[in-house]
Amino acid sequence: MLPLEGANVFDELASIVEESRSAAIRAVNVILLRRNHLLGKRISEEILKNGRADYGAEIISKLSTFLTEKYGGGFEKSLLYLFVRFYQSFPEIFDAVYQQSLLSRSHYKVLLGVDSSLARSYYEKEANISGWSVRQLQRAIHSQSYERLLSTKGKAAAKALLKKALPAKANDPEEYIKDPVVMEFLGLSEKGAKDESELEDAIISHLAEFLLELGKGYTFVARQKRLPGLESGDKVDLVFYNIFLLFFIYFVFSYDSF
Repeated sequence: MLPLEGANVFDELASIVEESRSAAIRAVNVILLRRNHLLGKRISEEILKNGRADYGAEIISKLSTFLTEKYGGGFEKSLLYLFVRFYQSFPEIFDAVYQQSLLSRSHYKVLLGVDSSLARSYYEKEANISGWSVRQLQRAIHSQSYERLLSTKGKAAAKALLKKALPAKANDPEEYIKDPVVMEFLGLSEKGAKDESELEDAIISHLAEFLLELGKGYTFVARQKRLPGLESGDKVDLVFYNIFLLFFIYFVFSYDSF
């Protein structure tokens, strides 16, 4: 049994190891992203520039064989074409300012599946700001978060949002409140919840997904909370707080709504 002082020292040393490992992973991610980007750039400019698909396919096939024999796996033809798409989709990714917020290689692989450049930029920015995991990014794309933004705010507003940096304080609360909210992840039947308590329980069981669906900066505070000003015995069902808007969001469910 270690004395308390020794345990604290061990914890501090463990945190040094963890921080070093995380820094190493981030560094490797950046190096490999840069490698893939440079390969895509050179292939695009030197091999595919003449527009002859048959010539390009033949050279890329030979290049794949050459790199695989020299360095091992990771240079299949499909991956080389993916590197080209990576470069063409994110040509300025290694600008000095841009690379401060690089995502992981897995994030970019998911983003390359988004055809629209505007939608792709939106999802990339949101993943950076909100710290989305790859799974959360996939869900946002699957639930058409960008398309819902277009339908509620219009194309001009969506473009303006893409150009904005994250504000220290929210000037427009609507940027942080999604409408409509899609909650297919709750696993309810097509008819929805049987009553408000079932909906509340489903949200609590899938809290991480629900916070992601609400938007940026939300954190869960309480459920079944009695607030000042309510009639005796009345409670709000769920309480959330938004760190950018600096105010609380209350949910009161009504069975009549379903």
